[in-house]
Amino acid sequence: MAASPSLFPASLTRPLHDVGHDVGHNPSCGTPNRSGYRPRRPEKSVLYQVVQHNIETLWAEAEAQSPYGLGYPTHVKREFERFLSCGQMCCG
Repeated sequence: MAASPSLFPASLTRPLHDVGHDVGHNPSCGTPNRSGYRPRRPEKSVLYQVVQHNIETLWAEAEAQSPYGLGYPTHVKREFERFLSCGQMCCG
């Protein structure tokens, strides 16, 4: 009886100790590769630039439209601040 074809691609059926050894490097992540360390540059992305240039407007409009003038919850603001500090050497 012939073996039935796998429902999963071969890349997903490898043993865990093999995962990542033959995978190409993703230049957007800051992990070292064969050619050396390549730092991330989130400030160059369109998303980063849009958020950076419009964040104050977002906060102001949210506060103006909020029934109590509070705007977004603190945890949302904190995540935006963390996103904007991502990739800055002074922030770690």
